Amino acid sequence: PSTAPRPGPTQRTWWTLVDRPGEGYLETSASALFAYSLARGWRYGQVDHAALPAIERAIVGLGGRIVDDAAGRPVVRGISGPTLPGTRASYLAVPLVDDRPYGVGAVILALVESSGLPAGPPAGE
Repeated sequence: PSTAPRPGPTQRTWWTLVDRPGEGYLETSASALFAYSLARGWRYGQVDHAALPAIERAIVGLGGRIVDDAAGRPVVRGISGPTLPGTRASYLAVPLVDDRPYGVGAVILALVESSGLPAGPPAGE
């Protein structure tokens, strides 16, 4: 069985503290990197089909983080600000920001890598 981290049944992205669901906030860049790595692992046969619903939910969730600004340009929201290794409290204190290059890049990686996945509705929908 896969031991990959997965979003919960009702959420589409991962919590900033993945081992403490409900504590902190749902974060875009880490969620994108999880989705990317799971999709890439699936493509190379390292992750089984059990991960597909989590990948699909995450991609839908990431799509919801891309919004248009007042000028109609896309903005990626909900990216954790700069983060250094620290305590649980320090992670919870990191603010969410928009359009950080590392977050935008992570979302692009996830969207491109997941584009070859088998089609199907996200689990639980």
